[in-house]
Amino acid sequence: MGSLFFIGFPKVVRANPAEACESLICLYGLQNHSKNPACLPAINKFFRIQVYTPSFNPAATAVAREKYLNQCPEAYTVEKFIAKIIAQYGMIMLPPF
Repeated sequence: MGSLFFIGFPKVVRANPAEACESLICLYGLQNHSKNPACLPAINKFFRIQVYTPSFNPAATAVAREKYLNQCPEAYTVEKFIAKIIAQYGMIMLPPF
């Protein structure tokens, strides 16, 4: 599966809400040193969201990734976890493994 590249302003990556929730749960686990192999696709989906303006734009990438995670219907109840995930992983290109 290829990367989701954007040129210019970050667009919202439309996702099935269940996919956004799965990414959210798996990234929370990754943040807490859990390496569940079943989470690899959900984590990779998050890291495939990348914004280029024309080169890699970390800040815009973080915004696009946050918008993606906020598509999870329960996102409003875990805003502080989303903020921590974005602070740690929002601006990096590749997963830390």
